[in-house]
Parts: sequence; structure tokens; C-alpha cells
Amino acid sequence: MLDTFDSLWSLFAGNPQTSSEVSFLNTCPMCTVNFQAFVEDYNVMTEQFKQTAWQLVQPDGSKAGLADVYVGTIVATTVENKYLGIRAGRRIVMHVVGVETTLGLGGYGYKDYSEMVSQVARTFQLPANRVPVDAVWGWLSKASSSTAA
Repeated sequence: MLDTFDSLWSLFAGNPQTSSEVSFLNTCPMCTVNFQAFVEDYNVMTEQFKQTAWQLVQPDGSKAGLADVYVGTIVATTVENKYLGIRAGRRIVMHVVGVETTLGLGGYGYKDYSEMVSQVARTFQLPANRVPVDAVWGWLSKASSSTAA
């Protein structure tokens, strides 16, 4: 669960400084460099998100693993990072809507992507997902009202 969030977890303390491009081989120096942005340990934050996030109910007839949707909030504290221009000690609230999918990048099965988007849209429409969808709506409503001039 939550492999899709690897790029988010890589911003937390304790995560390796580099990530291989494939899981079965160390591809460095052709790898991703991870820059720490938050004080909290990524294992703790990952577990906390697993415990508190909603995993939305999938519609009937959905393809297993095509589009599992998670909704949750992460609260973290910044660490100084001169490379990213981050000052230490800022409390950051991240509202997360994440889609975990078995689809990779590229390939020739582009119809699968339209099916995934359709499944996500149908997932958000289900009455069983009303509470997390209302939470997302609240986050977006607050964000839009704070930026309106």
C-alpha cells in the first residue's frame, strides 16, 4: 500500500538519499536524489498516514488495483534545506488525494489510463465515500476562498 507516495515520503528524515529507478537494481549514478524537507521520520509518517487516511470504496465492476484512492492529511515540520530554499521550523499541513495504480508510465495501453480516470471519478461519486469527498471539497473551498481577491 502507498507505493505511489514514495516521492512524498522521500522528503522525510530517514529516507535513503538516493532512489533507484527500478526496484531490482541499483541504477546510481542514474538515480533519483532525495532532498530532505521535513524533520519527521518517513517510517513514522507513512504508518501515521496509513492509520488515518481514508481508502475510498471502489465502484462495483472496478478493476482491482487500477485506481485505489486515498484521502488524508499530513502535518510536518520543515528542516532547513538551502538547496530547496526551505527554512527550518515551519509547520506544514498537506491535504493529500492520492491514486495508487498498477499502471506504469508510457507503454501502449493508453485506454487503461482513461479507464483509470473514469474509475476515480466514479469512486468520488459513490455515497459510501461522502465523508472523505466532503473533506476534499472543504479543503478546496478554503483554498479557493483564501486566494480570491
